[in-house]
Amino acid sequence: MKVRTDFITNSSSAAYIVRYKNPINTAKKMLDIFFKNWKDSSQDESHPCEEEVRKWLKDNPNFDGNIIIPWTCNYETFIYGGDWIDVARGRRVRVDTCNNEDWISNGLEIERYVGEEEYYDYIEYDKEELFLDLTDFKIKTRAKFNKEREELFDIEIEQLEKEREKEEKRKKE
Repeated sequence: MKVRTDFITNSSSAAYIVRYKNPINTAKKMLDIFFKNWKDSSQDESHPCEEEVRKWLKDNPNFDGNIIIPWTCNYETFIYGGDWIDVARGRRVRVDTCNNEDWISNGLEIERYVGEEEYYDYIEYDKEELFLDLTDFKIKTRAKFNKEREELFDIEIEQLEKEREKEEKRKKE
């Protein structure tokens, strides 16, 4: 099977329709892949959120909403309970992710690639969709999630700048 995984030159974005019937099963499979790859690349250390996330997934097996996995390689993964075409054909799950994780070789069951034209149409449509964020287990829109990530990034940058200023001041003394 040939799968196209690029939207623009040098992009690692990928969007798929997967063979799982609901977002929770998709998240479990993707997290199994992600946590294994994390452990393999981190000298056998577990991801800091793994235990809490696995517990939540075990305690909430019937959750049927959209899900954000915020730590996948390069950027977050959005798992949707299908799209309008696939829902009409029989429920399927759509995944927007980074293709730098080796999802397919590690067993993620892909039904079809979502083409570039469809993908960008969905992004516009998805702005108000609700997701469970596996960082804090709160429901939020994709836009709210992105805004929170930007705010955290700004705080981290500010802290780094303060540390740099302190270091420069220390060197001058």
